[in-house]
Amino acid sequence: MQLIRYNTQTEGLFATDMGRIASNYYINCETMSYFMANLKPQCRESLFLYHLAQASEFKQLEARKEEHEELKYLVQDMQFVEVDKSSFNEAHTKVLIMIECYLRKIPLKCFSLISDMAYVAQNVARLIRAMFEIALQKNMANLAKIALNWCKIIDKRLRPNDHPLKQFCADSWVGKLTNASEKVTKFGYLKDEIVYQVQRFNVDLDMIFDRNLQ
Repeated sequence: MQLIRYNTQTEGLFATDMGRIASNYYINCETMSYFMANLKPQCRESLFLYHLAQASEFKQLEARKEEHEELKYLVQDMQFVEVDKSSFNEAHTKVLIMIECYLRKIPLKCFSLISDMAYVAQNVARLIRAMFEIALQKNMANLAKIALNWCKIIDKRLRPNDHPLKQFCADSWVGKLTNASEKVTKFGYLKDEIVYQVQRFNVDLDMIFDRNLQ
């Protein structure tokens, strides 16, 4: 892996494409080296998330003793992220558990887990964007698709099986903007029941758009 190039004649330093990505997203050398060595064109989604959790930014997140009981409980109910349930106390597994809790808005009891979930949520978005750009630079279309999908999932805090309209409900980030201090703006927001019924009858956005044109 090379992040910069050094010209021995002019003694100038020039950033490579990977170096620009590392700089733009504040990725350290160890994480970039790991991503470059392990991100492959045919990477599956579960493996993509595993590599994400292996970033050196999360090394310090090993489970504390007071967290073990709650992590054991949480790891038994993983719905969207595949993890090795026997390694719940390892840093990378804990990161994946925190991602699941963040997306499902699971209330946590342990204060340290609440803090760690906030830390993971902040850093995961940045790391996934970097992985997306790495995939683009390396012409890895399948990996880029997975990374882009997870960028949207984390940014909008939508679960993988949620309907796109869910982001306009009051409890989503977009919904919170229109429902600040419980005051509905002129744009309003969608009720959860409406989105539930839309998803129940498998009504996608194309069907809604076509109906509006009629």
